[in-house]
Amino acid sequence: MDWSGRGNNLPETEIFKKHYGIPYPILSDPKFDVHTAVGSPRTPFTIWVRKDAQGRGVVVSTHLG
Repeated sequence: MDWSGRGNNLPETEIFKKHYGIPYPILSDPKFDVHTAVGSPRTPFTIWVRKDAQGRGVVVSTHLG
């Protein structure tokens, strides 16, 4: 299994989260759609998102490595 949701389906991602005790959401991306949309970065690549007053997701920060 990859160290990210890249290429992993939801059940694989949930197994990974449970095994490593990860408390935050990890996006499953089995078709690499999100990975491609953000420029195909190497992994691990983290994106911190928060909701704004209208409930839309806003990227707060990113980290490669």
